Amino acid sequence: MKLSLHSERWATQNPFRIAGKTWDAFEPIVVELSEGGVVGRGEALGVHYRGETVESMTAQIERMAQRIEAGLERISLQDRKSTRLNSSH
Repeated sequence: MKLSLHSERWATQNPFRIAGKTWDAFEPIVVELSEGGVVGRGEALGVHYRGETVESMTAQIERMAQRIEAGLERISLQDRKSTRLNSSH
């Protein structure tokens, strides 16, 4: 499996306002997984009040890229996350 990622800029038709913040564009990270001529694609926006950015999300994905390309399954990733969250308490 091959993983690729990039960011895009999506302009809004009108400013988007919520919780005291206004956006005129969004910058999602776009991830594509391909294998055997089949491509899956997903986009994600960071959560601004948690400090998530295109750069921070890209770094997180790049840290896991080898495992993802080797076939890491969603349940294993979720188990890893819940284990990390539970151990931080």
